[in-house]
Amino acid sequence: MTQQLGDRQRSAITLGNLARLRLLEGEPAAAVEVAWSAFETAEQVGDEVALMFTGYVRGRAQLEAGQVAGAVELLNVALRRADELGFRFWAGVCHVFLARARLAGTQWQDAIEQAEQSIGVGRQLDDPYLECDGLIELGRALAEVRQADRARASWQEARRLTAQFGACCAEQYAAKLAELGA
Repeated sequence: MTQQLGDRQRSAITLGNLARLRLLEGEPAAAVEVAWSAFETAEQVGDEVALMFTGYVRGRAQLEAGQVAGAVELLNVALRRADELGFRFWAGVCHVFLARARLAGTQWQDAIEQAEQSIGVGRQLDDPYLECDGLIELGRALAEVRQADRARASWQEARRLTAQFGACCAEQYAAKLAELGA
């Protein structure tokens, strides 16, 4: 019995990673479908770690598929689970995607708060990637509320952090920042 549960937990996590791959391939509709299967598998097992991870993946997939309201709900649940489990990194990641979802829903102040949370977690964990993602989203939200100087400062700090990244990641973040005019 324990072996079966372990196999199903691994299946849920594997399906969640497959959904993330679909997102990287630019296939949000396929990602939503796979993420749903991942989440259902996690629910059957009842494993909190798998539920947190697959809930995050489902929320992210729905966000990238334009299903903002559902994404916010799922990401909030994943965030609560991450906090309960003490998974600070995953909590920070959920904050980044909640900031993006709030931006998509034109909830600027909520986006600012979520981005600031992710920056704080990134700094606590000494994770420049997480901090950089938060700074980019903070800059986007600040630009929406006409705080151009603060937005630019946020993006400049993000650009400074990319100096710590490997070449591939630095290029990806530079492209994100260039899209924003930073």
